Amino acid sequence: MGEVSLGSVQTAWRAKAGQRGYNFGFNLKTLLPRHLDVFIWAQGAKDNKVAPREGLAVTAFFPPVQIHSADTQRLFEGNVGVQEIHWDKPGSHTGAAHAETVLSDFPRINAVLVNHSEVIGEHGRTLEQAAGQLKQALRTTESGRTFKFITICVGEDRATYDKGTEAAAAYVQNQVRTILTLAGVTEEDMARIGIAYEPRFAIQVGDVPGVPPTDAHIAKMGWAILQAAAEAVSVEGMSQMFALQYGGSMKGPDDKTAPVQRFVGPGNSVDADLYNGGLIGTAAKDPKVAAAIVNRVVPVPVQA
Repeated sequence: MGEVSLGSVQTAWRAKAGQRGYNFGFNLKTLLPRHLDVFIWAQGAKDNKVAPREGLAVTAFFPPVQIHSADTQRLFEGNVGVQEIHWDKPGSHTGAAHAETVLSDFPRINAVLVNHSEVIGEHGRTLEQAAGQLKQALRTTESGRTFKFITICVGEDRATYDKGTEAAAAYVQNQVRTILTLAGVTEEDMARIGIAYEPRFAIQVGDVPGVPPTDAHIAKMGWAILQAAAEAVSVEGMSQMFALQYGGSMKGPDDKTAPVQRFVGPGNSVDADLYNGGLIGTAAKDPKVAAAIVNRVVPVPVQA
């Protein structure tokens, strides 16, 4: 589409803020790969009211090895997603889940993560492969089923971040433009797409906590991502996205450095109408923390 002004992006995105609501994803990559652990998490989510309600959508993403357990449990009331699908059609891709297989064999799975930001670079994932994942997620239909929610992860590494916000924005904008363009994304497709900004150095690894960037940097990156999406597709298409999420050591509301209310929700310190949700990894392993995060942003209605 060519260059798009930031002002037009901000106007279009903010105009639909009320329609979009809040959207949180739980990346449960740290759960043990056992059937029981999926059920324990799902029961905890149910007990603590981690569930969709007016103005709130929630999705739990599970690794491919756990999707049978995730599909058969009936406790978690939100969307259920798979963390990864392969960028090619079914074949001898050991350990990979394919869009066709997921949609045909697991009727509860309706969401997918594309391209964890840390797999670009450190683990050799290319933007072409990420675009292939997105294309498979968008174009695959099995028994009338498609993926309803597709979240694309993008983000810079520490070395790029240290070069300054402008360099980081250019780096991540290239990710967004390349993935959307190579996947052949149309304006109509954009309603099924959300983007999560995951600065790689901010993601907790094991017991080593990540450190989120400054609020100003996170705000700049969010608008840069939306601008790149508008340039790759259209301003109207960009405004149809179901979510722009922040992911990178977001914690519960009582955390001193990275509480959810710093990034998302009324009175957040990043930008009032920018991020409408979070993609949460380590903190979401505990359903009580996941509940505290979403309930801080969209409180559970008081029963009359």
